[in-house]
Amino acid sequence: MYVFPSGTSSTVARLSQEEITEKLSEISEFLTQYKGARKRDQPIPLTLLLDLAEDPNPRVRWRAIEALGVLAKPEKTLNTMMAALQDPNSIVRWNAALALGEIGDPLATLPLLDALEDDSKDVQEMANWALVELGEKAVPPLLRDLTHQDWWIRKKVARLLGQIGDERATEPLIQALNDPRERIRETAAEALGQIRGAHAVNGLIRALKDEYGYTRQNAMEALIKKGPDAVKPLIKALKHRNKAVRAIVCQALGEIGDPRAIEPLNQVKRRDPEFKVRRSAAKSLKTLRPKRA
Repeated sequence: MYVFPSGTSSTVARLSQEEITEKLSEISEFLTQYKGARKRDQPIPLTLLLDLAEDPNPRVRWRAIEALGVLAKPEKTLNTMMAALQDPNSIVRWNAALALGEIGDPLATLPLLDALEDDSKDVQEMANWALVELGEKAVPPLLRDLTHQDWWIRKKVARLLGQIGDERATEPLIQALNDPRERIRETAAEALGQIRGAHAVNGLIRALKDEYGYTRQNAMEALIKKGPDAVKPLIKALKHRNKAVRAIVCQALGEIGDPRAIEPLNQVKRRDPEFKVRRSAAKSLKTLRPKRA
């Protein structure tokens, strides 16, 4: 947990309110003229911005944080912006999360994770955006927290890994399908559907027999998103010993719509001992068979 610095710097203490207002005007002009172009060589003193980021006036702080994000010099500003995530003013915290996402330093991952529990929904959403914006750089620290003792953190991390979509998260998320907390298993199944590749298919098929309904639903939807990559393993799973799994597999094959599933589903429709499985196969066949003229 990062702690917001107490007190103000000596430079700010020496500035009058009139001088601070003038500096705010300069910052506003800087942001207006140069933010879109992302020019880094404009004469806004970095030390002054760092000082103003600790000013008692919240408007001064959030404008300074915004300008620091535009300058994007993480080696000198990162600690200030991470500390600003704990500022008492929500606009300052929002701007800090935005700046950290734009700068893209992975050291901001853990403070941004803390910000996902901010009192302000706007700050939560911006922190989530920033973490996704960090992308592959945030994956290693996120993977470390996927086994955190706090289940709520594990859930947040699993969701973020799915949103980022990095394939390095596939195997850890497959392991998370065995988490003792159903909300983690549910989120892991959803996340695996957002990551490209067929590696997770067998793990998702195993999750179809999860005792928690939302996990089963998310696993099925994830398999459908895998599309053709999931067809062969799903056809094999039509012989699963669990009747509920076989019924869900039939439904998933129908949703994917691959013609390779037609004959195996016909076999299930004719021979499966369970009525619900045969009915699920019949429904899927209606979507797979070409309509007669």
